[in-house]
Amino acid sequence: MIRRYEKVCDVIDEQVRELVRNDLVEPAAIPWAANFVLVWKKDGTYRLYVDYCALNAMEYQDTYPIPYIDTRLKSIDDETCFSTLDIRSGYYNIPICERDKDKSAFITRRLYRSGLRQRLAFSSV
Repeated sequence: MIRRYEKVCDVIDEQVRELVRNDLVEPAAIPWAANFVLVWKKDGTYRLYVDYCALNAMEYQDTYPIPYIDTRLKSIDDETCFSTLDIRSGYYNIPICERDKDKSAFITRRLYRSGLRQRLAFSSV
């Protein structure tokens, strides 16, 4: 775990509490944990990003990357019914398999892991 200032730790704790309130993470006691980075947003608040670079380097890389958005939009040109994800919670819409939950662990003052949904930082899980 990286040493952090007390003010930043309070921000981290609040963001983790919000994730717990929304049932997105749960406490864990496992040997693997990724570190994280706090990034400033344009509105002056922080966003918590978990650094999964080490995990992504060890994982099998998907040979079918996500297609370009313009290709996808052209493919629905004649369709009349559409569906979208909620933009606010769309970040956590992909469920994590039970066997892969331990890979999503990140460390703060306490250890947590993703309880229900995948963050977009995984390359392939």
